[in-house]
Amino acid sequence: MRILNSVFYDIKFQIKHGFYSAYIVVSIFYIGILKYMPQIINKRVGTLIVFSDPSVLGALFMGGIFLLERDQNTLESLFVTPFRVEEYIISKVISLTIISVLSSGFIVFATYGFTINLIAFFLGVIITSSFYTLLGLIIVVYSKNLNNYLLNSCIITIFILPVVEYLSLYSTPIFYLLPGKASLQLINGAFFGISNLNFFYSIALLVSWSAITYLLAIRAFNRKVILKIGG
Repeated sequence: MRILNSVFYDIKFQIKHGFYSAYIVVSIFYIGILKYMPQIINKRVGTLIVFSDPSVLGALFMGGIFLLERDQNTLESLFVTPFRVEEYIISKVISLTIISVLSSGFIVFATYGFTINLIAFFLGVIITSSFYTLLGLIIVVYSKNLNNYLLNSCIITIFILPVVEYLSLYSTPIFYLLPGKASLQLINGAFFGISNLNFFYSIALLVSWSAITYLLAIRAFNRKVILKIGG
């Protein structure tokens, strides 16, 4: 029940501070681009746009939310209650994943209708959003301010490097170890089809990365936030 209440609060917080409005504007902008994109590259570009939504935007918005809560002293008042770090993190992951699903779904269905592989699409967006939200949280708790966070966010580039392979610029087997590769395979597979092997590989890799990042996020939050509050 605490997590449900927390998710509801997070959504209200995000609406109040314009996160939903920003996503609506960005989504409409993307739809406009895709509507006038040549058919031959339309879905390829659509894959990149959908991938950027829960990944780069998700991580950056997570950082923005944390910094706002820290500046408003929300964290101090929150963690003197029985509310646990795990519940805080899960709530943030769920609430930002909801935005990503709504935004990505709006872009795709408004542009292509319901002709895509819905399972690959939704799983790709949901697990990708979860991973990059957790990654954004880890980065921001080690950042002193917004400028420092934006600088540290360059780390995200490592995890989205498979984009260069998707653009046929460079390829290496190492990309198969990165979550960006799995995300792109699932989202691209929603448009063009995906083999069972690549589907289950992508799910397994993304879930593994998300689990590891979740544990690291708990550790980082306890060290950089909870201990300071306790001190």
